[in-house]
Amino acid sequence: MNSVKIATWEAPVSNSACVSDVEFPPGWSFPLSHAFGENNYEREIFRTHFAGSDITLQGLFNRVLAFRGPDGLPRARWQGPGFPPHDARVVRPDDQVCVHCALDLLEASLFDWWLSERSTADLPDGVLSREDCWYGIDCRTARHNMMHARNLNHICLPTRTGGETQGDPPENGHRTIVEEARTIDVYFPAYSPSDVIFRDAGNETVFMCSSVCEDEVIGDVSVIPGKLTVWGARGRTLVYYAMDGEECWHDGRVEILKDVRNMRWVRTSKGVVPEGCRPVVGGHTTIDGSREVLHHCAVWWCGQRVPGYASPRTGRAVITWDGHEWYIENEYELLCWN
Repeated sequence: MNSVKIATWEAPVSNSACVSDVEFPPGWSFPLSHAFGENNYEREIFRTHFAGSDITLQGLFNRVLAFRGPDGLPRARWQGPGFPPHDARVVRPDDQVCVHCALDLLEASLFDWWLSERSTADLPDGVLSREDCWYGIDCRTARHNMMHARNLNHICLPTRTGGETQGDPPENGHRTIVEEARTIDVYFPAYSPSDVIFRDAGNETVFMCSSVCEDEVIGDVSVIPGKLTVWGARGRTLVYYAMDGEECWHDGRVEILKDVRNMRWVRTSKGVVPEGCRPVVGGHTTIDGSREVLHHCAVWWCGQRVPGYASPRTGRAVITWDGHEWYIENEYELLCWN
């Protein structure tokens, strides 16, 4: 059964307050999904240290606010940029936020705060005496190599960087190609915390991608921008795209877009490409016999920023969520070249 959902954007009306006045409900735990780059060892050091103290989530938030001062809290990468009249990079103490976004802001600042505080914390000598990893918080090896994570300190800034993609990017950006999505857990490219700009409903890591879909009946190929969700250490990595009202799983060729360094997000509505903007091509499909170019976009939905595609011809953004295809006409972000 076709289950397309037509959605309209509305300003949030959930409980909100100035950042400086946010109060977290009792029993909420520390937000650690991406605070330390998915480094489980450093995460457990932090968790164990505070488990033996009387510091609550509220107390930690107040400490981080004081640490950041009047300049405010930097936006989490997965929150995307702010749009006028708000600052694109930070949320100031007198800005209005809901409690869930405040939790994201706290998570985004935990690394910097802990980097400043841990030398004075009552931690075991073996923790503080470790040499720093060259790649610091951006280390990819520490996520899957426990010996490396244990022997070297990763609460530090990188002094080396990974290999950079060279040369001018193609029209659709530098992408990682996986020929069969069913093998993506084996061939999934390494990534650093700074690459994570989307999350799923349970804060799982999400990346933009494009699914190459072949229709053998009519001999046509569509390339449909969607999302790739990394369902945790024990879960599979799955690719999703929207088709005929459904959120579909893809097991064929997939093109993963992580490198957005030369790109920016632009707010728009109804398929309009703002003047002076060149959207990043995410794919194409055939509508009424003619080829339609599809662009990468992002939509705020159910408290998360979700990647999808925008169609200039139909005048809307399309995402998948909870098994359904959703259409959004107003207030979405279009990925464009700088």
